[in-house]
Amino acid sequence: MKYILMNEKLAIEKGIINAKHHFRKEGELVLFKRDILTFWEQQSGNTTDEFGELTTPEALKTTEKWKL
Repeated sequence: MKYILMNEKLAIEKGIINAKHHFRKEGELVLFKRDILTFWEQQSGNTTDEFGELTTPEALKTTEKWKL
């Protein structure tokens, strides 16, 4: 499974995620499943390259570093 690491404010402004989201975040970054970005791209017809893509092990290591 793939995950997206993206600036939270940007993701909200673009309409990828809701302002009252439940995704894990740290500082200005938010982590969510790649499927959400894919759905947004299909529905809106827009694309963005302003994110990092992580594998499941990379996403787990990232969240372990964050204060949860």
